[in-house]
Amino acid sequence: MPKKTLLCDDNFEFITELIVEICKDLVRNGLNRRIRVNVATLQECFALACESIRFYQLETNNVSFYKEAAHISFWINKMKPIRIVDAEKNGSLLEKTKKKASEIKKEMTGTVAGFHIDMENEREKEKSEFPINEHTALHLALTLIESCQRDYAELQEDARIKSDMLTRISNSAERTQYIEEDLISSLRYHTYSARGLALTLEGLLRVGAF
Repeated sequence: MPKKTLLCDDNFEFITELIVEICKDLVRNGLNRRIRVNVATLQECFALACESIRFYQLETNNVSFYKEAAHISFWINKMKPIRIVDAEKNGSLLEKTKKKASEIKKEMTGTVAGFHIDMENEREKEKSEFPINEHTALHLALTLIESCQRDYAELQEDARIKSDMLTRISNSAERTQYIEEDLISSLRYHTYSARGLALTLEGLLRVGAF
């Protein structure tokens, strides 16, 4: 089936912007805390997702978007590039995150080997009552998967098939909301492999044949 290739270099900035929007939604919905996104660690997550896809002998140009989204989210959950700090304004900090991602994109080449990964980068990982990385990882995966599903549905020439697909996608997303807290808690307290997360997400969200 036609699909987006999520793990291409050009998508790093796009995925960073999605993460910033997820963080902004948290603030708009009452999380009165300052959120810090370590873009260097986020870049490392992106590169590691490409590597782990290859570890499972999956070619990035021939792998489902469920697996791609799961591998990205797995490394975000594992590397924890997002921190909650003090109760200050978030706007300027999150905008700086997007600007930094844009600068990093310009330095990237077409291969994982071209990524500049500072493995010695100092990562501050405060523990927080709110599972910010688990929340972000899950919502990023759900957003990417739903976007790809909707793009595929829009390719259908038969209006009835397209309408049926879009309805099923909406219903699937609505059902997932009811177990969102359980999924976040599971990501925090249970051990998932990237493959295991992919199977879980595909099992929950797969609609018909796609």
